[in-house]
Amino acid sequence: MSVSSDPPAEAATDQQEISPATQPNPRGRRYRAIAAISGVAALVVGGAVGGYYAQNEWSSRQSSPQAAVVTVTVPPEGGAAEFQMPDTRGMSESAARQLLIDAGLTPSAIETSTEPAAGPVGTVIDQTPASGTENPAKASLVLSSEATMPNFAGRNGQQLAVDLQKLGAQVEVVSQYRPGSRPGTVISSDPRPGASLPSSVRLTVAQPGSSVYLAKLSAISSSCSSGKYSLNGKDFDNSTACSSSSDGNAQYEWLTNRVADQLTASVGISDEDTPGTAVRVDVLADGRPVGHVVARYGSTSELNAIVTGALRVTLVVTRLSPGDDSVSVVLGDARLIGNADAIDRLTE
Repeated sequence: MSVSSDPPAEAATDQQEISPATQPNPRGRRYRAIAAISGVAALVVGGAVGGYYAQNEWSSRQSSPQAAVVTVTVPPEGGAAEFQMPDTRGMSESAARQLLIDAGLTPSAIETSTEPAAGPVGTVIDQTPASGTENPAKASLVLSSEATMPNFAGRNGQQLAVDLQKLGAQVEVVSQYRPGSRPGTVISSDPRPGASLPSSVRLTVAQPGSSVYLAKLSAISSSCSSGKYSLNGKDFDNSTACSSSSDGNAQYEWLTNRVADQLTASVGISDEDTPGTAVRVDVLADGRPVGHVVARYGSTSELNAIVTGALRVTLVVTRLSPGDDSVSVVLGDARLIGNADAIDRLTE
């Protein structure tokens, strides 16, 4: 029996050598640990720095003023611009045309015509369409041509004022008493008839007027009496009786302060006086003769003297019949007539 000299298998296994490549490396493990620690540190530092800058940016945005938002409406490409018809009234033709062109109209879309009107010639007095109309295709302007002041003879003042206002004039109407004029009719105008019609016109219209009895006024130099007298069988309750002088004429004067326009009276000899007597009465306005009548017993004569603008009115009484005695002439219901507000001042 043979005996093997080979060692046992287990022993052989226990004695196998380990390869250097498979042996653990302590230095490698240390390097990996350092790298991991460095990565974590980098993340921490990066996060801190990023947070700092993010915080500063947020604060900066919060403290900076916000920009205003402006909305701009842009018309559609190729579409017409929108505009409103302007008000051209009162403008000259050239200024009105330029305004319309600037607003968006073409020169060929602007038409003009003329009408007589007050004020300067060539001014726009009307337009079509009205101001504010959206996107008009065209515009029509009415220009003023020369208008003249019409003849007012016999015309009613109110109606004439309306006609002038239709022509664009501003009309001032003044009332004034005018002897012989029918109340309500025009007695004067500024400008005169036929002149170019300006923007402002003044019309003077006749009014009925007001009156005050001469017997109610105090005379400057007078010995006339007042009261009720009978002339040719008719009573006059508010009469003034003035006597002539035995050696000629006598004068009597009243202050009228330039407010009276007319003196009227029924003049005669009192029915209680001597039959056959006659007296002449002359009326002076500031020394200027404005009327006269002859009074005879048994009849009356109407006195109508224009005293407009006179400061004083004077009566000169002259006896015409023979005799040495004075004769009284009666001015039955003698009145001073004028504008109502002016006449009222005579009795204040």
